[in-house]
Amino acid sequence: MGNYLLRGASTLALALAVSTISHAQDAPQDNDPGEIIVTAQKRSQTINSVPMSISAATGDDLVKQGITDASQLSKIVPGFTFTQTAYGTPVYTLRGVGYQDNTLSAAPAVSTYLDEVPIPFPAMTVGLAMDLERVEVLKGPQGILYGQNSTGGAINYIAAKPTDEFSAGFDASYGRFNTFDAQGFVSAPITDTLKARASVRWIRSDDWQKSFSRDDSNGSIDRVMGRLLLDWQPTSRLSVSVNLNGWSDRSDSQAGQYVAALPLSVAQSPEELVSYPIAPANSRAADWTPGFNLHMDNSFYQASTRIGLELSDNIKLTSITAYLRYKRYLPQDTDGTAFEIFDVLATAKANSLYQELRLSGDIGRLDWMIGGNYQRDRTREQYDLNARVSSNNPFLGLPFPGALVQNQQNVESKAVYANLEYQLTDTLTLQGGLRYTDSKRYFAGCTRDNGDGTVAAIWTVLGSFLGVPASAAPKAGECVIINATTLRPGLFEDELNEDNVSWRGGVTWSPRNGSLLYANVSRGYKSGTYPTLSGTTTSQLAPAPQESVLAFEAGFKQNLFGSLQLNGAAFHYKYDDKQIRGRKLDAVFTSLNALVSVPKSHITGFELSANWRPIPGLTISPAVTLVDSKIDSSSAGNFINYNLLGQLGDFTGEPLPYTPKWSGNIDSEYNWALGSSWNAFVGGNFSFQSSSNSSFGQLAMFRNNAYELLDLRAGVESSDGRWRVGLFGQNVTNSYYWTSATRNQDTLVRMASMPATYGIRVSFRHR
Repeated sequence: MGNYLLRGASTLALALAVSTISHAQDAPQDNDPGEIIVTAQKRSQTINSVPMSISAATGDDLVKQGITDASQLSKIVPGFTFTQTAYGTPVYTLRGVGYQDNTLSAAPAVSTYLDEVPIPFPAMTVGLAMDLERVEVLKGPQGILYGQNSTGGAINYIAAKPTDEFSAGFDASYGRFNTFDAQGFVSAPITDTLKARASVRWIRSDDWQKSFSRDDSNGSIDRVMGRLLLDWQPTSRLSVSVNLNGWSDRSDSQAGQYVAALPLSVAQSPEELVSYPIAPANSRAADWTPGFNLHMDNSFYQASTRIGLELSDNIKLTSITAYLRYKRYLPQDTDGTAFEIFDVLATAKANSLYQELRLSGDIGRLDWMIGGNYQRDRTREQYDLNARVSSNNPFLGLPFPGALVQNQQNVESKAVYANLEYQLTDTLTLQGGLRYTDSKRYFAGCTRDNGDGTVAAIWTVLGSFLGVPASAAPKAGECVIINATTLRPGLFEDELNEDNVSWRGGVTWSPRNGSLLYANVSRGYKSGTYPTLSGTTTSQLAPAPQESVLAFEAGFKQNLFGSLQLNGAAFHYKYDDKQIRGRKLDAVFTSLNALVSVPKSHITGFELSANWRPIPGLTISPAVTLVDSKIDSSSAGNFINYNLLGQLGDFTGEPLPYTPKWSGNIDSEYNWALGSSWNAFVGGNFSFQSSSNSSFGQLAMFRNNAYELLDLRAGVESSDGRWRVGLFGQNVTNSYYWTSATRNQDTLVRMASMPATYGIRVSFRHR
C-alpha cells in the first residue's frame, strides 16, 4: 500500500510544484467543492446531500481526462474493476460484486442506465459515453429504485440536454496509433415550447497490436455514435423528452496473449504448441490465426420517451418508455496463437422493451415515491467454434473441427416499488424502501452439428457409452447435446421462475451545514441465469438461482474550512449464492464446465475520498478503497469445486476471483491566468489496483498483477471558456498490465491493456 501512495505522490508533487508559481495574476475562481447535482434517488440533489456512496464526474471532466468509456472509470471510481473478456463482453465490478461471464445474455451485477433507462446487457454499453452532462456511479445494492441486477451498484449516464439558447461545440483529439476522436453537438430552441440537441462522435485508429510470430498487426478502432434529444414543454406542468441514440462498432476484436500450454488432453497435446513462443511482456504483443479476420460489426439502437406531468404543486407523474435493439458479429481468436485451437465467431441479436410509471411528491416532511415497471428482454446467440488444432481433435477417434453453440432466452420481469424519506427533525431523516420483483426466464439451447455430420457422429459414439439407442442418434445439423434425464439428444428447453423482495432502510443525521452522517442496510438481488457453453449433457446447462447481497454501510460527508470535502464509508456485504463459472461432476467425464453457486461469502471494506482546494486554482482529489472478500463455509459444508486446471479443491477462505484488495486514484490540476484572455492548466491522474486472481486456488499463472497508471495533461484555455487546447499522455510510464488471465481450450491467455498513448486535444464552445 505504501508503494502505491509513494508513486501516487508524483502527481500530487507536480500540482504542488506548479502552485509555487507567482500569484501576481489572480487565478480563476473555483466553485465550492461538491456542488455537482445528481439524480441517484431519481430526483435532483447535490451529491453530498445523498446518504450513499456516489462517485460522479461531469462530461467536461471526462473529456479533459480522456475517459471515453466505462473501461476507464477506475481512474475516477475507486472500487470499480473492469475486466476485458476473451469474447469481447465487458464485465463491471463494484466493491467485489460482479458477474464474470462473457456471453451476451449474461445479466450483470452492476447495471447500466442512460437517463434512467436500463441497458440490460454490458455488451450494449460500449458507445454510451458521448456528449454527457455527467456520469454517476452508485455503490452498493440499488434494488429499490433501479431494480434487480444492481447488487454491486449502478452506472447512470446522463446525456447533456437541449438548451434554451443556441449553443454548439466540439472536442477533438489526435494521438498515438493515428487515433482521431471527435465529437460535436448543436443545441437550440425550435419553437417556444420545443428544444433539440444533436450530437455525434467518431473514434478511429490504426492497429495497436503486433503479432510476435510474424509481420502482422491488429486492433484498429472504428466506432460511430449519435444521439438526438427533443424536449417539448407545451404547458408549465407537462414535459416530454425523446431520446434517439445508437452506435456502430466496426473495430477489430482484441487478440489475446499466449502465456502457457494447458492441453485439455495431455495425450493429444497439439504439436504446434511444443515450440510455440510465449508472448513477450509487452502490451502490444499478441497473436491470432493468419487469415482469420477479426473485424467486428456490432450495432445498437435505442429510442426512449420520458413524460413528466405535475398533477399538483407537490405530486408528479413520470412515465419512461424505451425500446432497444442490438446486433453482434464478433470474430474472436481466444487461444492467443497463430493456430486454429479455439477460434470463435459469435453472432447474436437482442431486443428489450421497458416501461416504468411512477408517482412522486412530498407531504410536509415526507418525500415519497411509488411506481412499477415492466421489462421484456429477448436474446438469440450463436457461437461457431473452430478447434481444428485442439487437443480434443480427434475426439473418440473421430475428427472434431468444431461445433455450433446456440441458445435463446426470453426474460419477462414485473416489479412494484415504494420509497419514503421522512425528516424526523431538522437534522434527522429516516429512509426506507421496498421492491417486489417477479421474473420469468425461458431458455432453449444446445450444442449443434455444424452441418457436415462430424459432430453428430462423435455424439453418436458418445451416446453409446451413456446408453443412447442407435435409433436416437443425432443427424447432420441437429442438436447433439444429450438430455441427462431421457438420454436422448435434442434441444434443451427449460424455465426459471423467481421472485424476490428487495429492501432498504437508513438513517441520516445532518448536525450542521456541510456535514452528513448516514447508516444504511439493504438487500438486493441478481436474477438467476443459464450458462452459454458447449455442453455434452443438459446437466451442464442447468441454471444458477438468483443471488443476493445483504449490505451494511455507514458513512460520512464532511465539508471542512469551505475548501475540503471529505467523504468516507465502511461496508460489510453478506453474499448468498454468488453465480460463477465452475465445474460439475459427470459420470463419464469426471467433471464438465457449468455455472455454479458459491453458497456463502462476504466482503468487508472501506473507502475514503476528498476534494481539496488549498489555494485558488489548485484542486487535489485523492481516493482509496479497501475490499476484503472471502469465501465462507455454509450449512452444507465448505465450498469445494475445481480451478481452471480442472483440479478439485477446497476454496473456503479464499478471496473471490477478480477482486483486488486495494484500489485508488489521485487527480490534481492547477489553473492560473495568462494575461486577461487566457488561462493555463497542468494536471495529472494516478490510479492503482492491487493484484487479484482469475481462478479459484490462487494459482500463480492466473494472477492479475498489481498495476499503476499515470496520466498527464497540460494546456491553455480562453478566459471566456470558448477554446481549450492541450497535450495529454495516458499510461505515460508504459505500464504493462492485464485485466484477465484465463484458460481457453489448450492455452492460458491474458488480455493486455493499452500501452502509453499521447496526443493533442482541442475543444470549442459557442457561448
